Amino acid sequence: MRRPFPPRQPVLLAILAAFAGLLAHDARAQVYALPSWTLDGGGGRSTDAVHAITGTIGQWDASRAHPTSGDGTLIGLDGGFWPPLADSDPSAPQIDTQPTAQPAVTPGDCITLFVEATGIPLPRYQWRRNGIRLPGETNAVLGLCLTNEVNAASYDVIVFNPLGFARSQTAIVGLALDTLPFSPDFAARGVFTGNHGRGIGDNLAGKRNPGDPLHDGRRGGKAVWIAYHATSTGILTLDTRGSSFDTLLAVYTGVDAKFLVPVASDDDNGGFYRSLVRFRVVAGNDYVVAIDGRAGETGQYELNWDLLETTTIPPRFVRQPSNQTVHRGEKASFSATVLNAASLQWFHNGVALVDDNRVQGSQTAALSIAAAKVEDAGSYRLRATTGAIAIDGELATLHFDLSALGGAGFSGAAAFDKFVDARDDLIPPSASGNRAAFPSRATPGGLARGGPFLTRTD
Repeated sequence: MRRPFPPRQPVLLAILAAFAGLLAHDARAQVYALPSWTLDGGGGRSTDAVHAITGTIGQWDASRAHPTSGDGTLIGLDGGFWPPLADSDPSAPQIDTQPTAQPAVTPGDCITLFVEATGIPLPRYQWRRNGIRLPGETNAVLGLCLTNEVNAASYDVIVFNPLGFARSQTAIVGLALDTLPFSPDFAARGVFTGNHGRGIGDNLAGKRNPGDPLHDGRRGGKAVWIAYHATSTGILTLDTRGSSFDTLLAVYTGVDAKFLVPVASDDDNGGFYRSLVRFRVVAGNDYVVAIDGRAGETGQYELNWDLLETTTIPPRFVRQPSNQTVHRGEKASFSATVLNAASLQWFHNGVALVDDNRVQGSQTAALSIAAAKVEDAGSYRLRATTGAIAIDGELATLHFDLSALGGAGFSGAAAFDKFVDARDDLIPPSASGNRAAFPSRATPGGLARGGPFLTRTD
């Protein structure tokens, strides 16, 4: 059965049915008809006896709700798909209602972002957090429960069909936290302390003065400063999870911005382009913290800190592994220099490696892969552990040159997740020691030319 609705008219429907009360009259598996309009034959969520459905007119789902247990507490849904009318004119997606920024919320609160779009064929959706795809979030509605700092970020959605795509405006989701006394001026920096805490701010007024270090050895330009005063000795973890932009995080000691001593730094280890560092602090000392935006990005940041009181000396990476490009069947190798490590473990695409006939050194500082295969492409990371303290090194990527062995090939070429990283990799790291932590790009990559090239950067 078809319903005579215009195929390109958007609508947001919330069908709220007190099914539990209905089912209480009859515990048998009766079927209740609920006409509704949904996306991709689905696109709703159930909470207790309430089911909310979001959709676009022009696609019809004759949903049925039915109990899946004798007491009727669980509800199942099934239905069908109604394509747009045959005489509709094809069109690329157009966003009619944008996702909107949310007021600051407290941890544990739940919010909903949604978008309304038109297009023939009906558009599909992909939500992103800080520009990174969120697996499984492919409906017009995105539900978020801010149970931790990870969900606070900037969100947008790509709306697409075979004729084109549209990107929505960005909606900022942030937590209601105290503002930290960061300053764009090094001399005016504030101080924070304590073993645990979190706070927010923004780097809209951030800047880079002549002589300031390149934080993590990467181009920023929108830095703000603060100092951490350690009241106990231990291992301090700092991260920018909850920030709405691509952050750089660096830690130093010193009282003059032109003569700072690097302690630790990071670009993306906090996930979704946020940063994370872990380092030893000594009671009574001050540590200067800089938050910058990669390639000048700005937005709201969140800084979280946690101090583990211990006298254990954590592992420290003196030299990080670097990207490799090899032909199929050639040997690939990664190595690092680590101090104070009781044990080491290499990971490939997040999975721990084990020595076998091809892989050797998976629990040493030097990993080798004989007769490398295409499936070996991807990211490699070394984890150093001492006691309960684990420090992850930087990611290094294995790429494959698929051109003929002995040909011009792609000597030194590398692929990067971000264009700005590929561009900046043409310039070697500064030799001045300004990189907080240690240089990881011993040989810059370059632009791939000359033949087929295989890479994996996720």
